Amino acid sequence: MSQEKKNGNATTWLITGASSGLGYALAKYVLEQGDRVAMGARTLDAMADLAERHSGRALALTLDVTSAEQRAALCANVPEKVSPLRLVSEPSRARLA
Repeated sequence: MSQEKKNGNATTWLITGASSGLGYALAKYVLEQGDRVAMGARTLDAMADLAERHSGRALALTLDVTSAEQRAALCANVPEKVSPLRLVSEPSRARLA
Protein backbone atom coordinates (compact mmCIF):
# COMPACT_ATOMS: atom_id res chain seq x y z
CA MET A 1 0.00 0.00 0.00
CA SER A 2 1.68 3.21 -1.09
CA GLN A 3 -1.10 5.69 -0.37
CA GLU A 4 -2.55 6.92 2.89
CA LYS A 5 -4.95 4.47 4.48
CA LYS A 6 -8.56 4.86 3.49
CA ASN A 7 -11.44 5.65 5.87
CA GLY A 8 -9.31 7.91 8.09
CA ASN A 9 -7.54 4.96 9.68
CA ALA A 10 -4.02 6.33 9.14
CA THR A 11 -1.96 6.58 12.29
CA THR A 12 0.77 9.17 12.78
CA TRP A 13 4.06 7.88 14.18
CA LEU A 14 7.02 9.76 15.66
CA ILE A 15 10.14 7.69 15.12
CA THR A 16 13.53 8.79 16.43
CA GLY A 17 16.77 7.29 15.21
CA ALA A 18 15.16 7.00 11.77
CA SER A 19 18.23 7.73 9.64
CA SER A 20 19.43 4.12 9.67
CA GLY A 21 18.93 0.64 11.06
CA LEU A 22 15.74 -0.33 12.84
CA GLY A 23 14.42 3.24 12.96
CA TYR A 24 14.73 3.66 9.19
CA ALA A 25 13.25 0.21 8.51
CA LEU A 26 10.30 0.94 10.81
CA ALA A 27 9.65 4.34 9.19
CA LYS A 28 9.78 2.81 5.71
CA TYR A 29 7.42 -0.02 6.71
CA VAL A 30 4.93 2.33 8.39
CA LEU A 31 4.84 4.55 5.30
CA GLU A 32 4.38 1.54 3.04
CA GLN A 33 1.37 0.56 5.17
CA GLY A 34 -0.24 3.95 4.52
CA ASP A 35 0.41 5.65 7.85
CA ARG A 36 2.10 9.03 8.43
CA VAL A 37 5.53 9.48 10.00
CA ALA A 38 7.52 12.26 11.62
CA MET A 39 11.12 10.98 11.55
CA GLY A 40 13.94 12.40 13.60
CA ALA A 41 17.69 11.75 13.76
CA ARG A 42 20.97 13.65 13.86
CA THR A 43 21.58 13.12 10.13
CA LEU A 44 18.92 14.06 7.63
CA ASP A 45 19.96 12.57 4.25
CA ALA A 46 18.37 9.10 4.31
CA MET A 47 15.22 10.36 6.02
CA ALA A 48 14.87 13.26 3.58
CA ASP A 49 14.92 10.82 0.67
CA LEU A 50 12.26 8.66 2.32
CA ALA A 51 10.12 11.73 3.08
CA GLU A 52 10.41 12.89 -0.51
CA ARG A 53 9.17 9.53 -1.79
CA HIS A 54 6.15 9.75 0.54
CA SER A 55 5.36 13.42 0.15
CA GLY A 56 2.55 14.67 2.35
CA ARG A 57 2.77 11.73 4.76
CA ALA A 58 6.37 11.95 5.95
CA LEU A 59 8.30 14.66 7.72
CA ALA A 60 12.08 14.40 8.20
CA LEU A 61 13.58 16.42 11.04
CA THR A 62 17.11 16.88 12.30
CA LEU A 63 16.90 15.82 15.92
CA ASP A 64 19.41 15.08 18.65
CA VAL A 65 17.32 13.52 21.42
CA THR A 66 19.96 14.50 23.98
CA SER A 67 19.15 18.19 23.34
CA ALA A 68 16.31 19.52 25.48
CA GLU A 69 15.88 22.46 23.08
CA GLN A 70 15.48 20.18 20.06
CA ARG A 71 13.02 17.92 21.91
CA ALA A 72 10.94 20.96 22.89
CA ALA A 73 10.95 22.27 19.31
CA LEU A 74 9.87 18.85 18.08
CA CYS A 75 6.92 18.75 20.48
CA ALA A 76 5.91 22.27 19.48
CA ASN A 77 6.08 21.75 15.70
CA VAL A 78 5.27 18.14 14.84
CA PRO A 79 1.60 18.05 15.88
CA GLU A 80 0.68 20.92 13.55
CA LYS A 81 2.45 19.28 10.59
CA VAL A 82 1.41 15.62 10.91
CA SER A 83 -1.34 15.51 13.49
CA PRO A 84 -2.87 13.72 15.17
CA LEU A 85 0.18 12.07 16.68
CA ARG A 86 -0.82 8.71 18.14
CA LEU A 87 2.24 6.49 18.35
CA VAL A 88 5.81 7.17 19.40
CA SER A 89 8.64 4.76 18.72
CA GLU A 90 12.26 5.08 19.77
CA PRO A 91 13.95 1.97 18.37
CA SER A 92 17.45 3.27 19.14
CA ARG A 93 16.66 2.77 22.85
CA ALA A 94 15.48 -0.82 22.40
CA ARG A 95 17.43 -3.47 24.28
CA LEU A 96 17.68 -7.13 23.43
CA ALA A 97 17.89 -9.59 26.31
